[in-house]
Amino acid sequence: MQALLTSIIQLVAMLFAAFGAFLTDIAPPGGAVEDFAQGFASFMAVLVFLFIKASFHADDDAVRRRNKFRRVGGLTLVAYVAIGLYYGVLLNTLTFSYPPNDPAATTHVAGLFYSDDAKKFIEIEEGKGVSHSNASLLGEFGSDPQRVWPLNSIELSRLALNLSYSLLIFILMVAIGSLCEVALLPDEKAEDKIAPQDSGASNRTADATPVNQFQPPGNQ
Repeated sequence: MQALLTSIIQLVAMLFAAFGAFLTDIAPPGGAVEDFAQGFASFMAVLVFLFIKASFHADDDAVRRRNKFRRVGGLTLVAYVAIGLYYGVLLNTLTFSYPPNDPAATTHVAGLFYSDDAKKFIEIEEGKGVSHSNASLLGEFGSDPQRVWPLNSIELSRLALNLSYSLLIFILMVAIGSLCEVALLPDEKAEDKIAPQDSGASNRTADATPVNQFQPPGNQ
């Protein structure tokens, strides 16, 4: 158990050392939320690995364990691609830089639905054939996000982003850990090579067994 926990901790450290900058770049705006999401996903990944290890039967050999980790790794890899694409669309839709075209711009979170005033303004502008991005819409309302989106709408957007981000890290860690187990555990070919050698050794032992020699009749 201690060796398992050590290997999982090393995996977590390796993941954040290799992809820490990338995970920080794609994190939703919030700072402290990013640290919470990474820590929460790390603990969840440890629990999942312990659950997988506990699901093994006492008579499971290395091949069966390798096949189980292969299935887990394959499923989580597909889930990572799907959740990654979804999170990318969500991040592109609900976040924007403001003021636009400004090197000192900061990232803001848009709400899931507009306020009544913003809805009326959008209807009037669309009637004129004019469309607004989130940044330009915020500028029209005096740079006050709550005039464009109600506070609960913005909080729902933050919740969706944070949950998706945590799930993305969690799935990534489980996929990498499972595929590492597949690479480290012996495969079927390795075990198949052991069996003929053992049978051959048994045959040689049987052949080397001395045969009772014929004794003269006088000695019987």
